Amino acid sequence: MRFAGILSIISCICLNLIQVQAANIHDIEESGNEIDSVTDSAAAFAQGQAFRHQNKPDQAFKWHLKAAELGHAEAQLIVGECYTWGHGTDKNRDKAFMWLLKAAEQGQIPAYKLVASCYRYGNGTPINIQKADYWQRQSIQDKKEKIERQTGIKIPDTISDETLMKHYAAAVKGNPIDMDDVAWAFFEGKGVPQDKAQAIVWWTKAAELGDAQSQYNLGKCHEYGEGVSRNIAEAQRWYAEAEKPRNGQPSSYIKQVTGSDDPTRGMTPEIKTLYDKAQEGNVEAELKIAFCYYDGDGVARNHTEARRWFAKAAEHGNETARRLLPKFQPMRRSYWRVGSGGTGGTSKINL
Repeated sequence: MRFAGILSIISCICLNLIQVQAANIHDIEESGNEIDSVTDSAAAFAQGQAFRHQNKPDQAFKWHLKAAELGHAEAQLIVGECYTWGHGTDKNRDKAFMWLLKAAEQGQIPAYKLVASCYRYGNGTPINIQKADYWQRQSIQDKKEKIERQTGIKIPDTISDETLMKHYAAAVKGNPIDMDDVAWAFFEGKGVPQDKAQAIVWWTKAAELGDAQSQYNLGKCHEYGEGVSRNIAEAQRWYAEAEKPRNGQPSSYIKQVTGSDDPTRGMTPEIKTLYDKAQEGNVEAELKIAFCYYDGDGVARNHTEARRWFAKAAEHGNETARRLLPKFQPMRRSYWRVGSGGTGGTSKINL
C-alpha cells in the first residue's frame, strides 16, 4: 500500500511537470501569435522600446519592425538604423535604405541626413547626387527652422552648418564669444560662403563689447588689409584695447597668442588655489577652472586650457562638462601668430 502510494505521488508530480512544460510552450506560442496579431503601431513601438530599455536588442528589433510595418515613422527610422549597424538583426544595406527612406518621407528629421548619405555613396541604392543634395537640403532646412523656433532668431539661408546656426543666434542676441565664432566662419568660409567684410562686421561688434580676442583679430585685419582697408593706426588702437586689464588683471593677450604657454599667467590667489585643487584631480575644481580660463576670470583668458580642463572634468565623470564640452569646441578655430618662422609676418595656427 505504501509503495502504491509513493507511485501515485510520483505520477502526480510527473503529470504536473508535463502540464507546466506544456503551459510554457503554450506561452511561447502565444507570444509569437501576439506580435502577429498586433494592429496598433503605437503599442508595438512601445513594446519595442521596453525591450530596448531592457537591453534585449533581438526582441526590441522584432517589435520595432512590427511597428514599422504598421507605418510608425520613428520605428521605421530605428529599424533602418538597426539594419545599418546590425543591432538585433543582421546588417542589410538594402533594407536599411528602404526603411530610412520611408522614415524620411514621413518627416523623421534624423533620417534625412542618413538617406542623403545613402544616395551620395550608393549604400543600399544606386548613387544619385541630385537626390542626395535634396535630402541634405531638407536636413539643413529642418535644423534651421528648429533653431529659429528655439531662439526666435531668423537664420540666414546661406548658413549651412548647424553649429554655426546656433552661434549666429547667440551672436545676434549679443554674446561676443559667439560673435567671434561667426566672424571666423565668415572669414574662412566654413559653413557659410566666405565673406571677410562680414567677418569684420562681427569682429567689430564683439570688439566694441570688450572681447580681447576679437579686438586682437580686428587689429590684425586692419594691419594686413584683410576684409578692410589697411590702417595701421586703427590696428594699433585695437591692439591697445586687447591689452587692457580684464577683471583687475593684465590681459597680456598679445603675449598669450604670440607664443607664451604659461597657464598660470595673471592668476589671482583664489584662482591659484582652485587651480591646485584641479591639478590634484578634484573634478569640481576642474570644471570651475575651465570656466575661468574660458572667460578670463582671475586668469589670462586661454581657450586651449579651457578645453583641456573641460575634457578632464568630462573624463572624470562630470555630467555638466560632458554636456558642455561640444559647445566649447565647436570648430577648429584659427588664430594669428605673430612673427612665425622668423619672417616677421603672420600665419594662422589651428587650436
